[in-house]
Amino acid sequence: MEASVTDRTLPETGSRSSDLYQLHSLDRAGGCSGDAGESDTALNLAEVCQKLHLHKSTAHRSLMVLERSALIERTPENRYRLGLKLYELGNRAVEQVDLRTRVHPYFRRLAAHVGETVHLSVLQKTSIVYLDKVEPNRRVCVSSKTGTSNPVYCTSMGKAMLAFQPPEVIEQIVSKIRFVRYTHKTLTSRRP
Repeated sequence: MEASVTDRTLPETGSRSSDLYQLHSLDRAGGCSGDAGESDTALNLAEVCQKLHLHKSTAHRSLMVLERSALIERTPENRYRLGLKLYELGNRAVEQVDLRTRVHPYFRRLAAHVGETVHLSVLQKTSIVYLDKVEPNRRVCVSSKTGTSNPVYCTSMGKAMLAFQPPEVIEQIVSKIRFVRYTHKTLTSRRP
């Protein structure tokens, strides 16, 4: 699913920036892994270059660093996709969120009371990320996976999170959304 702005221009050279903590090589590597994560299929080098506006040699070096760390995997067809190391790190990140252990007893009671799946999620940029869930004790329920994300504008959880943000935060988030239709009821513009 694509919810964030994918037309990012990353610096090609070591130009000076007002941000003292900016590392262009890390920015490029993050952009490469981000694009691989947003794509439904593995990307080839030309696609990575086009999306990030990078020269071929620069993109290739970034991909090689990510591949060496198992954050990116290269397919036999020389295409790039997210590596399983990210899955491991993502699971560890979720495990380290103390909030899960504190809310779990309440979520179990709430799921039993309403008879529906209860999710714990956080707002991250223009998406929500599911950290945990408790399913009701019945056979049919909402299918979801912890660790996945959905665009904030096309889920009830995302809309509820946006509804309680200050107006300036809502404006900042909504201005970065590239609306994509997933169902016939998906919002496709800022206006409901």
